[in-house]
Parts: sequence; structure tokens; C-alpha cells
Amino acid sequence: SATVRAWSMGVACSASLVGDEVTIKDGQGNALRCIQLKTGRPKFLAKAPDIPRSTRILQGSDPTMWAMSDVQLVICFNYMQSTSEYKAAKQARGYVCLYDVNSLFVVPWSRGCGCGVALLMNAQAPLKAQVMISHAWAEDVEE
Repeated sequence: SATVRAWSMGVACSASLVGDEVTIKDGQGNALRCIQLKTGRPKFLAKAPDIPRSTRILQGSDPTMWAMSDVQLVICFNYMQSTSEYKAAKQARGYVCLYDVNSLFVVPWSRGCGCGVALLMNAQAPLKAQVMISHAWAEDVEE
């Protein structure tokens, strides 16, 4: 069980993942909605057996190689937005934050693979980061 919580401009964003269920919570820790994970991993992510050992080693050694292209980022985000889980999280709080994205998508998609989403998208040919883009995790991911 993992719970992440953050406050941004007085608004709390919290999500906890237990098994295949994510609980979206308000600032006081009250459950707003429990979301059952139903959507499987997208086909654009490598399966665990198809990830080369060299790629898994990068996950623990060279963060400059954990990149995805801008097109891949849009593909990934569009996929997330199309799911019932994303829509339920947005309905529960009025927006989706990166803590929700992490609990609903990143952790379940990468569980047991030994690497993160960017390396799963580029398992055969990891990309070197050109630019680092950051976003406040508690803010609306659509902003």
C-alpha cells in the first residue's frame, strides 16, 4: 500500500494504491472515490520479457537515458485520458494530478518490469534526454 499526498496552493491532492484499487482522497484524507484498475497496459509499452538487460541497468544508473519524445508524451497522455480510470479521478476531484497519474498508470504499468514508463516505451533503443520538463505534482496535469 502506498499513499502520496501533497498540498498545492491550499488544495490537497492524494491518491493511494492498494492492489488493483486506487483511492482518490481530499485534503483531510477522506475518500472521494475508489477506482478499480480495469484498463490494461497499453500496447506501446514493452512487456517485461522483452526488456533487454542493458535497458534495465539504465534504470538504476543513468537518468539521462530515461527519456521519451514529445510525441510519445502526447501518445501516453492521450491514452491515459481515454481511460475510465482517468475520467473517474477527474470526476472525483475536478482535476487529475500527477499523484493520480502515478497511482493509476505509472506504478501499475511498470510493476515487475524493472524500469519506468519512458524506458518501457523505448526498451530496444532508450532515448537520451534533451530537455527536462517539470510539473508540480499536485496541480492539474491538463494545465
